[in-house]
Amino acid sequence: MGRTRGLVYSVLLIGPLAWSVFAQDHPVSARAQAIHNSAIVVDTHEDTPQRFLDENYDIGSIDPNDTDFISLDKARAGNLGAEFFSIFVYPKLNQGHFAKRTLELIDSVNQQVAVIRTG
Repeated sequence: MGRTRGLVYSVLLIGPLAWSVFAQDHPVSARAQAIHNSAIVVDTHEDTPQRFLDENYDIGSIDPNDTDFISLDKARAGNLGAEFFSIFVYPKLNQGHFAKRTLELIDSVNQQVAVIRTG
């Protein structure tokens, strides 16, 4: 496997956020960029719902200093085609109200989607 192809496959597996950050600091060949842009990019694990709920985070945020979580501008820049949001409830912090916390996290994702659809 050639170096460029290996780089592209690695970056596709890492995800769109890493791609956009990586591409800013490292020159990417036109061919590698074309392959990435033609791919269906899927991120299978994003922990942002915790942040939606606990920090009132807005997925529409365009803060350039916030590189740790997904945002619409980063998703678009990374050619993200699908996202799976993780709904995880910390056992020690949520004793006795696992279902309530789970439903709140799901609602936080639905609220973000509703804002995107109406925005």
